[in-house]
Amino acid sequence: MKKAIIVLLSLFAFVTAGEKIHIPEPRVEHSALKPRQELKESIKPTFWIGAAFDALGAGLIAYGIYEDKNVKNYVNDLKYSDAKRAAKLRDFGYIAGGALLFTGISVYILF
Repeated sequence: MKKAIIVLLSLFAFVTAGEKIHIPEPRVEHSALKPRQELKESIKPTFWIGAAFDALGAGLIAYGIYEDKNVKNYVNDLKYSDAKRAAKLRDFGYIAGGALLFTGISVYILF
């Protein structure tokens, strides 16, 4: 045990008594730096196309939910012809909204 302590103390004394080592900071190459124009072009137009499809899809699904509430109100008021029309619009909103959301997600994945 005493030998281990002596070895550690002598190693510590050697390290502290020796020359200080100067470690230079890493250099950044000029090719790694990107101009602002390249950073702005990093967002591709396909991102915005996908975002537009997603927004339209979410809007149509929200419209479908709105028409579903209308269907329930028309049925409660015994207005069956209006309920059928609202049910068709509800189905259109769900189907078209789902298709547009799927298209938007596909744009993100494929492009």
